[in-house]
Amino acid sequence: MTPLPHVSSDAAIAFQVQLDTLLGEVNRRMRDEVAAASLIGDAPLALMLDNHRNHARLICAVVAQNAFPLLLDLLPWVYRVYLARGFSPDYFPAHFSAWRAACQRHLDPAAAAAITTVYDWLTDLHPDLLAQVGSAPPATPSTGLTPELDTFSHSLLTGDDAKANHLASAFIGNDWDAFERFLLDWVQPAMREIGERWARGAIRVAHEHIATATVSRVIGAAYGRMPPPQAPPRGYAIVSAAPDEHHQLGVWIFTTLLERRGWKTLFLGANTPAVDLLAIVREQPPDLVALSVTMPLSLLSIQTLLEELRAIQAQPWLMIGGLACSTFPSYANTLAADRVGGAANTAADHISARWDQRREEP
Repeated sequence: MTPLPHVSSDAAIAFQVQLDTLLGEVNRRMRDEVAAASLIGDAPLALMLDNHRNHARLICAVVAQNAFPLLLDLLPWVYRVYLARGFSPDYFPAHFSAWRAACQRHLDPAAAAAITTVYDWLTDLHPDLLAQVGSAPPATPSTGLTPELDTFSHSLLTGDDAKANHLASAFIGNDWDAFERFLLDWVQPAMREIGERWARGAIRVAHEHIATATVSRVIGAAYGRMPPPQAPPRGYAIVSAAPDEHHQLGVWIFTTLLERRGWKTLFLGANTPAVDLLAIVREQPPDLVALSVTMPLSLLSIQTLLEELRAIQAQPWLMIGGLACSTFPSYANTLAADRVGGAANTAADHISARWDQRREEP
């Protein structure tokens, strides 16, 4: 195993300061590379440039925290996604070489030396990463869903509200136990499979958006048919996706599970800026702040927010969850939260039991 790099704080700051300049240089170099060789296949140039932007933000966050174990876990997924979209295996070392050259041109010698070790490390890892994921995308496998769930998933992907609502209504009726099973055993597996199909290149982003919009309408309609939850009143929770996190379905589900257990909730949705989230917490002090993290980059950027929440006088309990926490638990468990990850219903039960225990204390 190639040793993990270590980047000084000065080099990380220099990289961040010059990030836009470096990105522009990389884009210019890679446009020339793509013109000379078939590095991205039939994929649009915009997809490559979007990857460069994501890479820049990711590496900036990684070097700031020396979070290279997390990056090492993430890289196979990145390779798999872009290979599935027709990128050549040769794209990756060319991309790393462009960043290395840009750093040598635009950073001071000490910072350039530190950051280029990162790209040397990535280049050295390249053969092993290809071996892990294969140099070509696999044939689209079966979904792994039951026939009923496969039908439900298809209705979401095609935007068939009538079919999806019919299936949901037949399963749920107006029973809270059934509604919770629907959220956990239907919605989450179906949307997870849809996300996997996107990662394999089997569907487009637009299909994911259609599915998310459809399932949101289905959940909303089902929720509107439910009777008021019969649970003892508990605490007050502010629930939100993390800043810069555009996935809100999971955190909406968790909000609903808290409400069923007697919590009063304030749901802030997706991509709430940290400054606004902190202001709401100060203005309306909660007993619990729960944050959802789906993308790994959000996991890297959330530590500062957790520390600021921890410093608030009301000292709410802090909980984080979501796909990034379950995918990268070793990193997530280092963050300044009272609870990390776990199934949504298990997490809601845990925090409710903790509330009951505190209320019973003299």
